[in-house]
Amino acid sequence: VLQKAAVASLNAGASTEVTGTYALTQADLDRGLVSNQALATGTQTDGTVLRDLSGPQPATDALTILPLDPKAELVLVKSASHDDANGDGAMNACEALVYSFTVQNLGNVVLRNITVADPMLPGGPFGTLAILPPRETQLIPERGSHTLTAADLEAGSITNTATATGSRPD
Repeated sequence: VLQKAAVASLNAGASTEVTGTYALTQADLDRGLVSNQALATGTQTDGTVLRDLSGPQPATDALTILPLDPKAELVLVKSASHDDANGDGAMNACEALVYSFTVQNLGNVVLRNITVADPMLPGGPFGTLAILPPRETQLIPERGSHTLTAADLEAGSITNTATATGSRPD
């Protein structure tokens, strides 16, 4: 915000440039734009006060709008641990794989209503985060588990995909 910039005098037909800086806020990024308008005032030699609002063109008084580049980028990290119920150090049928989920906002806008869905795990969706600010990481408090079957052990691996979804503040 530029506070009063004084120009001592300005001859007829002349112009001058006054500049200022503005620090973008998270609300600006979330909105996807910054709008601005300046007011210039001056007094003629006969005492008449002149006023003009800035605009994107010389003859307009419309707001100057600068579009920003809001980016939403949500990353999900899923990790598994083995609940070794019988303590033998091996994965056995009827033991559980316990999954935990971490979400990270790599974008520059706040993400809202983030949930994690995993079709293989009962009890989903897992967690709902109301807000995830940019550049922050949060652990989803709920966990999911899959009970190992003989078929899982014979296959030698389990393929499982989870999905995190959220919304931008549009």
